[in-house]
Amino acid sequence: MLRRRHLLATSAAGLAPWGDATAATPKDMVVFGMAIADAISLDPAECFEFSGAEVSNNIYERLVRPNAVDPSKLDGVLAASWSESGGKSFTFKLHADHKFSSGKPVTAEDAAFSFRRAVILNKSPAPILTQFGFNKDNVQARIRATDATTLVFDLPEAVAPSFFINCLSANVGGIVEMAVAMANQKNGDLGNEWLKTNSAGSGPFMLRSWKPSEQFALDANPHAHTQPKIRRVLLRHMPEAGAQRLALTNGDIDIARGLPVELIESLAADPAYRVDKVPRASELLLALSQKFEPWKRVEVRQAVKFAIDYDGIQRNILKDSYIVHQTNQPVGFPGAWTERLFSRRVDHARALMKQANMEGGFEVTLDHSNAYPFPDIAQAIQANLKDIGIRVNVLSQEGRQALTKLRARNSEMYMGRWAGDYFDPHTNADWFLSNPDNSDAGTAKKFAWRISWDPGPFNARVDAATREVDTGKRLKMYIDMQKDEAQVSPFVYMFQEVQLVARRANVTGLQLGLLYDATRYDMLSKS
Repeated sequence: MLRRRHLLATSAAGLAPWGDATAATPKDMVVFGMAIADAISLDPAECFEFSGAEVSNNIYERLVRPNAVDPSKLDGVLAASWSESGGKSFTFKLHADHKFSSGKPVTAEDAAFSFRRAVILNKSPAPILTQFGFNKDNVQARIRATDATTLVFDLPEAVAPSFFINCLSANVGGIVEMAVAMANQKNGDLGNEWLKTNSAGSGPFMLRSWKPSEQFALDANPHAHTQPKIRRVLLRHMPEAGAQRLALTNGDIDIARGLPVELIESLAADPAYRVDKVPRASELLLALSQKFEPWKRVEVRQAVKFAIDYDGIQRNILKDSYIVHQTNQPVGFPGAWTERLFSRRVDHARALMKQANMEGGFEVTLDHSNAYPFPDIAQAIQANLKDIGIRVNVLSQEGRQALTKLRARNSEMYMGRWAGDYFDPHTNADWFLSNPDNSDAGTAKKFAWRISWDPGPFNARVDAATREVDTGKRLKMYIDMQKDEAQVSPFVYMFQEVQLVARRANVTGLQLGLLYDATRYDMLSKS
């Protein structure tokens, strides 16, 4: 727990450019306290983490985005209209009155460049686009601007139209100003290194500064199509719940986004604060690397699933902030299978360990973020698995450190969150059940690849579901995959998040969405 004097000293350091942090925050600025250490890049072609993608969503506009009330529907943002032909050719007509923060108009050529560079750079989110047959050799011809406001995509093969358009609503679809990116290009990187920590978008905000593991500072974009109601937004890194609570009650922050339920409940009873509770399509899970010998045995993987006390962890640690959910499709997504599959059955788990000739157990390292609630859950899992002979060494670290280790295929056991990139069941099925090249040289570095799992026949099943145009049949394909995955998967799906946000009563307009990057700041205001 941070002492009050220490907290105020660090607060003042974080807010020094804009005033005294020990006083109430300025009326034209909203300050968040939350965990942001997972952020690695703000470039839409690279950004693939929770906090970074949320910030990016407020800096860059996309062609389309899910409707805030009904995410199964898409709203045009830069796109005024769109049409498709045979599931292979898609044409978007862009508005002519959107401008980048530089003041230059957003054109179809900027949009074509943005999608092409994401494919060429081939960073973590690139598979969202490359799954449609785009590659560095054909992308120039297949994604093109035919005039200043017309953007055309030509796919090699037909897909379900809604699937393709939903994919364009992902963070990788953020439109970058081509001239700015290319002016900052180094060694053919299309401006990637510069865009990690700078911005060139047309969204309601632009990046003022970013200090990793400290803060994001955003200013209103003076050329935004619709001006935000607040002039500045500051996201301060506060992984510790006690520090968030103290900062909120002292007036050092306006919004706390990481408080446990007991602190949320105490604030809800105080008229000086308001509490928001919104479901989020974010799942908390374990991943068991197939490079680690014991996890290669399906009986051991199943034993883990039957050893965990899901209800106890939810009841005693997570409470209203998560619900128990055990499949790769979150509640609220089309095709979600919500049946409870596993519960704590220690005798059955021990029997499975014996079937695998592993009754003597083994030792394993669990990597996870040091932000709430991961340390508490890790300790509970450590105790649960000890009962079946699995000795868990808990390694708590900053979120981006745990992610970097996972992405390098070096985690034996990882606990973290995953949330779909767009409102379609393929985003989750593809991430967990598709890994066409399981070698270290594999380029589609999805979650299955990161834990060295070859999902075998699931690869073809995931691919087939994208081409089924009958919606009912298509959703059944995803449900069937979830049922079959439960019997063999090295993923242990445990909980689905409910966003709990505490804010000062004079702050309104925070928009929280089902998707992880849907939180928007443009309607924030203070009275």
